[in-house]
Amino acid sequence: MEQQQLDINAIFNQFFGDQFPRHPEDIYLQVTVSPEEAQAGCVRQLRYDVRKCCGGCGGSGEAAPGAATPCPKCKGEGELLAKQSTMFGTVQIRRMCKKCKGMGRLIKRKNACARCGGKGTDRVEEQREYITLPAGCGWQRFSYPGKGHFADQDKRGTLFVTVSVAG
Repeated sequence: MEQQQLDINAIFNQFFGDQFPRHPEDIYLQVTVSPEEAQAGCVRQLRYDVRKCCGGCGGSGEAAPGAATPCPKCKGEGELLAKQSTMFGTVQIRRMCKKCKGMGRLIKRKNACARCGGKGTDRVEEQREYITLPAGCGWQRFSYPGKGHFADQDKRGTLFVTVSVAG
């Protein structure tokens, strides 16, 4: 008989919605460790790709400053407030706006940077990070601010690492 793994985050999200809003500059990785490594702790090397800022627009995606317009769906906030009914009552949660992908602004094709096409990034670079997972790290999520994709020249997203235990 095949045993299914219990994902407590999936159960929690069914009742309360996704409590971890996803942003385009964040990176989500999953690392599987042995039961022994989870109990004692370990060091792991992660290899992943990071989007770098466009040299033409500085990460804004605009051909000229001010070329973007506020998103009409989220009114420039990048997030939408949603109500969700649960067995405990109604809960308000913030979700990323899908129209503008959390940026709060839209760039028309004619106003987009010629180098990156309005994406704000123009190249990908492989990143290598060594992370130390503490003893008892199984089935936890760790965050590493400043290790994600570049949002602009000065700001980077967060690297989220979820640790699962094999077997």
